[in-house]
Amino acid sequence: MLDNDKPKHPASKGAQASVSTQSWLMNDIGLSDLEAVRLILSGNSVIDWNRANFRTLSEVDRFLAVQHLDWFDPIDRTRIEHLYQSSVTFLEQHLGLMCTPDFQNLDDVRTIFVWASDLDVDSERQTIACTILKLMHVLQHMDSAELRHRIPLAEAKLLEATENQILSLKDQMVLDNSGVMEFYGSRKTRESTIAKLLAKKEDVASTVFDKLRFRIITQSVDDILPLMVWLQRYAFPYNFVIPGQSHNNLQPFLKMLNHLTLSPPPTNGIPHIEQEDSLNAFSSASFKVINFIVDVPVRVDPIVEYPLQSDLGRVVFVMVEFQIVDQVTAQHNEEGANAHSLYKERQLERVRERLKYGKTRTN
Repeated sequence: MLDNDKPKHPASKGAQASVSTQSWLMNDIGLSDLEAVRLILSGNSVIDWNRANFRTLSEVDRFLAVQHLDWFDPIDRTRIEHLYQSSVTFLEQHLGLMCTPDFQNLDDVRTIFVWASDLDVDSERQTIACTILKLMHVLQHMDSAELRHRIPLAEAKLLEATENQILSLKDQMVLDNSGVMEFYGSRKTRESTIAKLLAKKEDVASTVFDKLRFRIITQSVDDILPLMVWLQRYAFPYNFVIPGQSHNNLQPFLKMLNHLTLSPPPTNGIPHIEQEDSLNAFSSASFKVINFIVDVPVRVDPIVEYPLQSDLGRVVFVMVEFQIVDQVTAQHNEEGANAHSLYKERQLERVRERLKYGKTRTN
């Protein structure tokens, strides 16, 4: 990573000692990590970015790995190259945007990740590379959805595989993040799903995002940013965070940076706006949490016998909810009006009103 791409850290050991997370990660956080976390917290989309954040091929390999893609695996390489060629075809034949000679007969597709990260966003090569990456992102999502429809895989089995995949990271997460106090997963029951569908008119069964949920409790709020950096590196790809489904009324992003003496990352074309709204209409106003939804990639070839087609890949996506909170706030969230029993009662009251009277009465 280039030196000018590293955020500023406290110079003294005493200053660093005040941070409860004492892992190698604190000295390894780069601007690309901070831009990823900012996207997660704001619920924005990489489609609106004007620049990527890869400085080396090793960074590209790490990004691909969290998406279950290995450049050195022949099947995965074929898949990556297929996405690239399909994106170039769409770009030229459907959008009328012609690629420069640099993109013809490219030996290593990973190169475009670095080209898309050029600081000169007015460069034609940088613009085309960034556009191709966006198209590859969309095609990967679209093909995985088609693959999911083709394979004979029950949702319960897929959820189980996803849950096991994420829980398998627990030991390493705790080892790398000493500030992680609790980490556990849960699945939404059938009854809870029915109540949610009836409580919110915009919810339909196909868009219930939190069938699988993971909750992480940290020792302090200062442990949250390093944790989120770790999560987007190893647990899920930040580019598949569901836009518009992030909530953060626990601590603003800029305040997180200030507490850890980190410099704000430059904009990627999206104005920085803090999202501090409540989680939903049934939560108490004093309920504080960081909450976001991710389409987590899962390899299907280990869990289903099916002649997978190479043009669609071997990965499908499963929506997973993540909740992050520090232990003091977690305790406060269980007290008074924040108690889960009162939350459920507020939700069920809305359900009863809607079933009996249709539109909820205003008095």
